Amino acid sequence: MDQKNSKQQKKMKQQKKFNNSLEVEKETEKIHTVMTTVDPHGSKEDLLFALYPFGQMIEKSGVVAFPTETVYGLGASALDPAGIEKIFAAKGRPSDNPLIVHITRMEEVFELVQSVPEKAIKLMEAFWPGPLTMIFKKRDIIPHIVTAGGDTVALRMPDHPVAKALIEISGVPLVAPSANASGKPSPTRAEHVWEDLEGKIHGIIDGGSCAVGIESTVIDMTVEPPMLLRPGGITQKMIREVIGPIRRDQHLDVIDRGQSSKASGDFPGKVRSPGMKYTHYAPKAKVLILRGKRKNVLNRVKELEKSYRESGEKVGIITVDENLEYYEGVYGKSSAAKTKPVDTEKNSESGTTVSREKGFPEGPCIRTLGSEKRVEKMAANLFAILRDFDQTDVGIILAEALEDREIGYAIMNRLSKAAGQNILYVDEEDRS
Repeated sequence: MDQKNSKQQKKMKQQKKFNNSLEVEKETEKIHTVMTTVDPHGSKEDLLFALYPFGQMIEKSGVVAFPTETVYGLGASALDPAGIEKIFAAKGRPSDNPLIVHITRMEEVFELVQSVPEKAIKLMEAFWPGPLTMIFKKRDIIPHIVTAGGDTVALRMPDHPVAKALIEISGVPLVAPSANASGKPSPTRAEHVWEDLEGKIHGIIDGGSCAVGIESTVIDMTVEPPMLLRPGGITQKMIREVIGPIRRDQHLDVIDRGQSSKASGDFPGKVRSPGMKYTHYAPKAKVLILRGKRKNVLNRVKELEKSYRESGEKVGIITVDENLEYYEGVYGKSSAAKTKPVDTEKNSESGTTVSREKGFPEGPCIRTLGSEKRVEKMAANLFAILRDFDQTDVGIILAEALEDREIGYAIMNRLSKAAGQNILYVDEEDRS
C-alpha cells in the first residue's frame, strides 16, 4: 500500500472517530472529548493532515481547543452562531462578554470590518502574526453573538503553527476565547483544558506549552488616539514606537489599583473587549497582592504567613527568583525551592499529566515566576502557577506585586483580576 492510500485510510478512520463524538453529543448530551498530540514544529503538510478531522468538526459546529502563542483557545467558526453558542455553554461564559476573531491573512480584515485606519495597517505590519488584537467597526457578516450585540469586532492573527494550520484547514475565521472554565486561570497546557472542559467540548489539540502565557494586547482602533483596553505581550512602548501616542482605558487603572467595585455589573456602556468586565483567572484559593517597598513587602509576607499558619490555614507565596534567598533564610532551602515540589501521575483515561502537591510539613508552598531580568518568562509562568496551586491544600496565596512597567503591567493586570482586586498596600503612601 503506498503512502498516499495509507494516509487516506488514516484520515477516514480519524473522521469516523470524530463523527462518533458529535453523535454522542446528540444522543446523551455528554460529549466524548478527543485529544490528539501534534508536533507544532513539523511540516505544514503534516500539520494540515493531522488537523483535518478537527477542521471537519468545526464545519459541523463542533468546538475545538488549540494552542496559540498566548494561551490555549477554544475554537469555533466565527460565522457559525450554533458553534459559538456551544463555546459559551462549555465555558459558562456570560453572553455579554465579546469574543476575538482569529484570522491568517491580512486580506480577511477588509472582508470583516467596515474600515481600516492607516495606524492599524502599520500595527499589522509590525506585530502580525503575534499577540496583538485590534478592534474595528464590524461588517454584517460577523454574527451579533461574537460581539455581544455591539457594533465592533476584535481581530487577531495568531503566531502559532497549530493555530494557523487549524484556521487554514477550517476555511473560516475562528473565534477563540481562552479554553478554560469561565473565571478560572487561563490554560497554557493541554492538560489544563482537559481539567476544565473534558466532556464539554469535542476536541483538544495538544501542541505543547504556550510561549507568551498571557492573552493578547487589545487596542481599540475605532477612536483617536487608539485606546489600550487590555495589556499583553505587545507593550504600550512597542505600540507607541510604531503609531505614536495611545490612551489607556481609565477602567484599567481603576481595576489594577484595586479601587473599583467587584460587582460584575459595575461597568459603564458596552464591553468592547474580553476581560474588561468580569473577574478572571481566579484559582480556588483566595489571592492577596502586596504592594510596597521590597523589604517591607517581604517582611509583611512573613508576618501574614505566620498568622495564617497559626490559624490553621495553608499559605502559598508567589515571588521572584531574586527574593528566594530571603525565604530560604526564613523557611529553609527546601521550602523556598525554585522548582515546583510536585509529583506527577498519569490520568489513565486522558493520558495527561496531573500535578499533585507533595506539600511542606510546616512552611508555605512557594512558587517563583522567574527572574526580574526576564519578565517575559514570568508571564509564561503565571497561569501555570495559579493552576498548580489548585492541586494543593493552599487556602490563601500571598503574591508580591511586580513593577507596573511593560510586560510587568500585563502580569499585574492578570494578578489583580485573579485577586478580585484584593490588594494590600504595605506602604500607605503608595496608595495613590
